[in-house]
Amino acid sequence: MFRLFLLCAVLPIVIIALVADRHVAGYLESKIERDLRRSGRVFAASLADLLLLYETGLRQFSADDPEAVEARLTGGTGLSGGSTIADLDLFRGLGMVHQGEVCSVGESVDLSELTPGDYAFVGAGHTLLKAMGRQSGGLRLVMFQQSGDALFYGLLSVERIQSRLDEEGSWGQVGMAVYTDDRQLVFRTPGQALPPAPFLKRNTLGRFDVECELAGQAYIGVISSLFLKARFGTANWLVLLIEPREAAYLPVVHFRKTFVILMLLTIATVSLFAIVRIRSQTGHIKALCDAAGRIADRDFGHRIDIRSGDEFESLANAFNGMSESLHKYQVDLSEKANALRESEQRYRALLNLGPDGIVLLCDGRCVFVNSVFTDMFGYSQDDFDKGLTFVDLLEDRAKILLQSEENGGKRSAKQSCVTGMPAKDGSSVPVDISMLSTQHDGRPAWLVSVRDITERKRAEEERREMEEQLRHAEKLGLVGQFAGRVAHDFNNQLTSIMGFASLLASELEDEKHRGRAALIVEASKRSRALTSQLLAFSRKAKYQSVPVNVHELITEVVSLFAPGLPPNVRIRQCLNADPPTTKGDPTHLHGALLNLAVNARDAMRDGGEIVFATDIVRLDEIFCRRHPDTTAGEYLHVSVTDTGSGMDMETQRHIFEPFFTTKEEGKGTGLGLASVYGTVKSHGGAVDFHSEVGHGTTFNIYLPIAGDKKTGGPRTAAKATHSTKTARILVVDDDETIRALATEMLADFGYKVTTSQDGMVAVEYYREMWQNIGLVVLDMDMPRMGGADAFAAMQEINPEVKAILMSGHGVGEQVQRTLARGALAFVPKPFLKAELSSTIAAALG
Repeated sequence: MFRLFLLCAVLPIVIIALVADRHVAGYLESKIERDLRRSGRVFAASLADLLLLYETGLRQFSADDPEAVEARLTGGTGLSGGSTIADLDLFRGLGMVHQGEVCSVGESVDLSELTPGDYAFVGAGHTLLKAMGRQSGGLRLVMFQQSGDALFYGLLSVERIQSRLDEEGSWGQVGMAVYTDDRQLVFRTPGQALPPAPFLKRNTLGRFDVECELAGQAYIGVISSLFLKARFGTANWLVLLIEPREAAYLPVVHFRKTFVILMLLTIATVSLFAIVRIRSQTGHIKALCDAAGRIADRDFGHRIDIRSGDEFESLANAFNGMSESLHKYQVDLSEKANALRESEQRYRALLNLGPDGIVLLCDGRCVFVNSVFTDMFGYSQDDFDKGLTFVDLLEDRAKILLQSEENGGKRSAKQSCVTGMPAKDGSSVPVDISMLSTQHDGRPAWLVSVRDITERKRAEEERREMEEQLRHAEKLGLVGQFAGRVAHDFNNQLTSIMGFASLLASELEDEKHRGRAALIVEASKRSRALTSQLLAFSRKAKYQSVPVNVHELITEVVSLFAPGLPPNVRIRQCLNADPPTTKGDPTHLHGALLNLAVNARDAMRDGGEIVFATDIVRLDEIFCRRHPDTTAGEYLHVSVTDTGSGMDMETQRHIFEPFFTTKEEGKGTGLGLASVYGTVKSHGGAVDFHSEVGHGTTFNIYLPIAGDKKTGGPRTAAKATHSTKTARILVVDDDETIRALATEMLADFGYKVTTSQDGMVAVEYYREMWQNIGLVVLDMDMPRMGGADAFAAMQEINPEVKAILMSGHGVGEQVQRTLARGALAFVPKPFLKAELSSTIAAALG
């Protein structure tokens, strides 16, 4: 009420005040304009009068005969009327032109600026006011008068004009200026800033002719015309008066300040009156409102004390009676509510303790959900109260089951099903739903139990995935065993083929036959490479075990591989592992990385990017269960990523199988990724990949970390203490053709050769003949006794025994240990004649 009264009382006052302010301010602005324009007209009239005074003085000067005037100009005698030239201080110079001669006193005037029209105007008996000297930069006002055949002139004293005008009135902050018709300044008030000439155009948008800003201060001004053309034959002059806006508008400012103060006092008086008047009537109403609020807050003990003798007192007594009745009812209701609350709390605690979400359905509505259901799916009771139904959350099979039960099915039966339910965040949760018939408020209802089986599903999926990986690993293991055995046996046969072919190539004189033998050697070399890849896949290849800096290997691969890339294929390195060191065979790891790079390049026929990246990762138990050769902990992670065509699921299922390839016939052996798989597994690591059709492929290699960052290589030769070309060499190998090959090769070099088919026989022979044997060539893989055990036995016989080792499996830990114990060198199978001879020569010195 008080606010409404204030609005009704104050709003008209404010509107009236605004209207009054607008009218009074407009009136004052008009008065300021009128005063300024009146001042301009007064100034113009004073200037016109002064110019008439100049004209009168000039006429007095030219009233006498020209000869007499000339005499006075030259002699300084008095003029007509008793005046002298000195008395006419209005002029800065006087002069006469008569019969072509100029006679003057004071400053002279250049008459060349007079036009024929000017002479005609003066000759007609008029006075000419001329602004001269524009080109020289100094404006000079000259007044001309014709008398007979003589032309008289007077050079006006502008300073005198200025001083006389200043004497006529005090202008304060008003600035004055006079301009000629071509905007040349005639004179101005000293020390007063003036707008430039373009501002002399009249302002048609406001009250004033000129509105501008000078020296950071706003000015207003008016322009008055001084009509001189009819009198003096010159164009009309412009008279400009400007005044600071702030000074001119002081009356408006003073008025508004006074008016605002009066208006505020009026509003304050009206408001004070309203407060006193309304509060005297609203005190009782406020007391009743406060009491009603107390009742709303369940404060039934509150009472109202009003003794006004009117209707407010009657209303207060009725209110107190109602409050007392409500208080009694509250006590009774509170006791019942406490009992019900305790029962409900026990019921809800039981429902919320279990692992399942509980939903109570009645007449198709969800009348209760427990906190487990809310935590599981995000839906609260409010969501169901706003129209969401439980059936909306079910998939088709569960929805049909629930609806059929509600429409007359056997309600006593317990029903259950496995389905999926959407959570509030959009995710789908697999659940096991059980429904049991019950009663709610005397009506049939369903009590639904919802159990989250996400972990069970995940465990089942994980178990299926692990079983699939185990079956795949067992299949690759069986294939690897077969491939390893075939490769080992083929290596022995290949040694004979390559060796005897190299002998033929060196001994045949026929060029054609020698070329064919050389082709057999080249084919054998390619077969040796395939055998090496098969051995890598089967994990039968023997590896060095030295610290390997993987960053250096990647740099070598990139430097070797990058020059041959197409222009549209880029290669990039992101090497972040620290330490970047593992323990293994640098040659085989180098080959594995190179194979991955080649596959990445071949997958990007339209160009793209290959990225080598490293970092340190921690493998968990779940990962290690999928890769049985690994144990949980930190590993060196190497990834090779391409942006190529990617692989479909069928290709991914066979990616590591030997001889499986998606390349065109003749462009791939299918052993590249198989050898990568075997190499990584043999180093105690794991390899997996991620690929999407059209989005590229990433191969991930996980290798055990080694603390030493230095790289190492095999021991290739040992320094012998003596050598002889006729030394006897003992060749020990279980393959007869290899023994024959070695015998023939060494015999060609002049060595005496003795052979033995296994390690035990060789040790017995060495025991008897060791003084005559200069060198022993030992195969590492032999039945009964291998090369390592045979060398150890020979060292017991002769600690200075000289031996070189042979194997088709490469340099493994057993070879390295034997080299460390004193073996001089290692020869990989298959070998060429030159490779064997150079190694033996180095061993014998």
